[in-house]
Amino acid sequence: MNSSINEDELFGTLEWPILEGRGIWYQSMYARVGWAARRFEIVLETDHPPIDIELAAPEPKDPSDFLERYGRKIQFNRLRNSISIPAYLLSKRLPQNEDNLYTIIQTSAFRELGLFQNRNSPMSRVANEIADTLKNGTCNLAQVAQNLGMSQRSVQRVLEQEGTTFRKLTENIRKTAAERYLQSTNLPFKEIAFLLGFSELSTFSRAVKTWYGVPPRKIREGGERSVN
Repeated sequence: MNSSINEDELFGTLEWPILEGRGIWYQSMYARVGWAARRFEIVLETDHPPIDIELAAPEPKDPSDFLERYGRKIQFNRLRNSISIPAYLLSKRLPQNEDNLYTIIQTSAFRELGLFQNRNSPMSRVANEIADTLKNGTCNLAQVAQNLGMSQRSVQRVLEQEGTTFRKLTENIRKTAAERYLQSTNLPFKEIAFLLGFSELSTFSRAVKTWYGVPPRKIREGGERSVN
């Protein structure tokens, strides 16, 4: 789904096209807007960036961290999908672009997990989609299956043939990529957390401590750790 950027004297606006359909399309748009809002948090170094959000979709029925944080800044059932930010903030320097870096980290993590023995295998396709979907802030079996054009049961069968489950594979991808990011980059912990699909830094820190027995800072410093 391509996006466009427009700028005038007052605002810079990131906008996504309106697509026909319901259900999954709405969920995908909520995830994209949520991811973009988190990027503004990182760039502006604040949990409450001065953004305004418009969505050509109804308000979700289920609560979420995103709705709780930005509820008053979101207008639903509008004529576009967009995030606007004051123009004077557009000159703020972006943090290190992570697109190529993410690919390198992801490839390294997959090699360790033995997922690139055949790049075109169903298992590698599923793993790649999980990793990409994590970056959007929402990763579940239904979304990954939809993105792959497969049924949920078909995805589960692929994973069962490899002796794993959706939850276990997602956890392993997060765990291995987290170690790579912490050891190989200087990205802020909060940005790594968001790239791996964690909504809060504290949740990411607890996960790292569960996986390795030490907090993220110790992994970055190269300290001793246990592996669970």
